[in-house]
Amino acid sequence: MSDVLTQLNGAVFIAPDGPGTAWYYLGDCAYADDLSLPKSASTPIFCYSARTGKFVKRGSSMEAPDNGTITVSSLLERTANKLEQLRCSPTLYIAQTACGIKSDLKNADRVWPLVHADIESMSYSNLAHYSDDGASEVSVDFAFDPDVQMMVLLDITRLTTADTDSVNDVDAVSLAVCAGAGCGDPVSPGEIAWTASDSAAGPAVGTPQITENYGALWTDAVANPFAAGMSIMSSAIVDVSPTVRRIIVGMEAPAGAQGMIAYSDDEGATWSTVNIGGAAAGHGSANYNTIFALDYYHVWLASAAGYIYFSEDGGASWTAQESGSIHVGDYNSIDFYDENYGVAVGAADIIAVTQDGGSTWTAATVTGGGGDMLTCNISDDDVIWIGDDDGKLWRSDDFGDSWAQVTSFVGSGVGDVRHVEFVNPVTGFLVTNSAAPLGTIHRTKDGGYTWEALTTPTNSGLNGGSFWDANNGYVVGEANSGTGVILKVAPKT
Repeated sequence: MSDVLTQLNGAVFIAPDGPGTAWYYLGDCAYADDLSLPKSASTPIFCYSARTGKFVKRGSSMEAPDNGTITVSSLLERTANKLEQLRCSPTLYIAQTACGIKSDLKNADRVWPLVHADIESMSYSNLAHYSDDGASEVSVDFAFDPDVQMMVLLDITRLTTADTDSVNDVDAVSLAVCAGAGCGDPVSPGEIAWTASDSAAGPAVGTPQITENYGALWTDAVANPFAAGMSIMSSAIVDVSPTVRRIIVGMEAPAGAQGMIAYSDDEGATWSTVNIGGAAAGHGSANYNTIFALDYYHVWLASAAGYIYFSEDGGASWTAQESGSIHVGDYNSIDFYDENYGVAVGAADIIAVTQDGGSTWTAATVTGGGGDMLTCNISDDDVIWIGDDDGKLWRSDDFGDSWAQVTSFVGSGVGDVRHVEFVNPVTGFLVTNSAAPLGTIHRTKDGGYTWEALTTPTNSGLNGGSFWDANNGYVVGEANSGTGVILKVAPKT
């Protein structure tokens, strides 16, 4: 790696204060030794096959690997060196680029983010002199979390779908799991995904679509979960058992009507419907991104009139957690980091946060917002992201106590920020739906400090997305050229 990084097509960056903060280009005189990523120890998983009467290997359980290691060295100049100034655990970015500006992560062909790298040791060499064959330099040994996802250049393609209506939401299997009889065949991230679609006027029905081959083919569910004219706004996938996967969809309630969700355990062949919120008009209705499922036992729905509902049985039954005591406006999005930390946002600057799984909620306030909050995401311990209908992106580093507007993405302040999603502390995507410019996908490689606009093969506004790692995901949007828009984000070949 050092041979690459000392040439014009490589660079080392350091963010002393961690992801999402200012980073510094260490310059051509900095280089990195080989990156060491230890492998995890694995234990095979065997399942009994009734067909063969034998045990068959179906996967493996992985133990946490040791920390990765790398050494970064830099020539000592008369000015203070950034490596010498380190006191806490910084974030390192190891970048390679074939062209463009090497001092900008947005143009990098490949980026290794080493988050919260711990300083193991610091050493100096050739302090007493400086010559061509013995330059003074400082070297720092780092150890970092081995869960690192390399970011690469992306391709975005439009997938074929027969759905003529706008697509509002998509949810993809994000973890490798088993399915089918017995343990069944493993299902890879992104292999299976569901969409939620509008219903056109009249007898048309909002129909979920499924792919089981990484988006190559999308097919309608066998049955429709709701009546004619009902649009599906949000969806989620949970595992009921190793052999059963449940799709949960939420309906946009017509004016004066009660909201409803539906779920299917047989890939849309049959549906069970659940009325939510008694007879209250609008309660239980779904907007974009308003269903969030951590797992079968932790499912939330953010609804109209300031209501938030919780299910601990995969959507079969629901209880109200927040009943309009904070705000009375409609919620538009909800997200949880784990079973405790969550956030919900909605109309007229509604922001509600919880640190106990929704048992209690407290209000948070953004100064300078003034619009409707459309999407939310928790990227790291205390970091919350919110997008609004004025094209603004907001960030909180203290779980809602204070907020700052992020203006580093192209198109900031224009249109709707309809979906924001971080797959790890440094890699995130946001989706816009606007009149000018039309919908765009943006990606950050440095925790939201900078954003790059990705070229898409559509001129349609975008509504939602589902990403399972730093380089792969689906994005959906408004109908264009006679069909709904489903895009696939994947590494450039």
